[in-house]
Amino acid sequence: MKNCCIRIAFVALCFVANIGGAVSSDTDEQINVFRRQLADNDRTARVSAAHELAEFGPLASDAVPELTKALSSNDFPLQNEAALALGRIGPGAATAVPDLILSLIHI
Repeated sequence: MKNCCIRIAFVALCFVANIGGAVSSDTDEQINVFRRQLADNDRTARVSAAHELAEFGPLASDAVPELTKALSSNDFPLQNEAALALGRIGPGAATAVPDLILSLIHI
């Protein structure tokens, strides 16, 4: 469990290291699909959606509200994937820093 805490803290501290890119309409639609999946009733779909959003990095900055909400879930794999996604989004996820810190405190 301690290694997981260190991993989440590392993600929170790496915000400033990420760089953005260009968005195509296909990319935007894919991101929107994963944003909707974060509210799915199926746990696996939610965790997978957060994981996939991490792959988009800074391009997924529109998903910050949904990913931030996922941090308060009781589902640790979802929290972990959401934290990783926020870290990969980088400075565009700066509004999530207080929630990332809270999630780290409550682990």
